[in-house]
Amino acid sequence: MKKALSILLAALMILSVCSFGSAEEVAPIDQAYIMYADASWAYSNWGTESSETVTVTAADITGEGDYTVGLEFAAPAEGLAFTALGIVNGENTCPGYFVKINAIRVNGEDIAFGKGYTSSDDGICTRMNIYNEWVTELPADARSFDGKVDDASWIIVDKDAFASVSSFEIDFTYSRKAVDQAYIMYADASWAYQNWGVDSSETVTVK
Repeated sequence: MKKALSILLAALMILSVCSFGSAEEVAPIDQAYIMYADASWAYSNWGTESSETVTVTAADITGEGDYTVGLEFAAPAEGLAFTALGIVNGENTCPGYFVKINAIRVNGEDIAFGKGYTSSDDGICTRMNIYNEWVTELPADARSFDGKVDDASWIIVDKDAFASVSSFEIDFTYSRKAVDQAYIMYADASWAYQNWGVDSSETVTVK
């Protein structure tokens, strides 16, 4: 009897290990990619498929999470006319989601960037403009991961960083909820300088 129980327990342990090791992967529901046009429009990309001149690294979107997209050019792309991050069918597959850029790399080196906003030009593709000189104001559907868009822009990089581009990568977070904002409550000894929220004042700049 004891021997039979030992065999049964061993079998259950093996089955348990196997079941954990063979967990099903989450199927992708969408794809992300980089839209791009160099200064002369000789090198451009508008989708998830590679071409003779541009190798596209698209990201399979499975829901909320961190993703990386990239482009590699057959020869260096000179200058920058336009670039944006796109989620092919995002307004339908993940309505209301936010994009938060975590890093931008040109030729493998991190470059500085500002705060963008999430929106859609056609009600289908979710996008974040990285560099778009054709935009003149925030669109009505602009949204941001921190709940604020008044400090967001459609140009968040210096195009001088794109003078000669062999590779271009973006790390980003895709999320369904805006994050709360943290701030420091403060009052000095005389209460002349104090802060109780996320907005700056004449005497205190809140970051």
